[in-house]
Amino acid sequence: MAELGWKDAIIKVLTEAKGAMHYTDIAQVIAAKGYKTKVGATPPASIAATISLSFLNEGEKSPS
Repeated sequence: MAELGWKDAIIKVLTEAKGAMHYTDIAQVIAAKGYKTKVGATPPASIAATISLSFLNEGEKSPS
């Protein structure tokens, strides 16, 4: 599987979970399932920033 971008990885995890998750849990699942192999020093911060930017830029159309 090709490595996903943060947003696609978040959407995949939340779709598979079929429910709400904390951003730190999302980060753990992304790493554990190998959706991203290069997660950087602070994956939870990357998750939070990606979700926040999605809401900011896309508003109600945000999938996150």
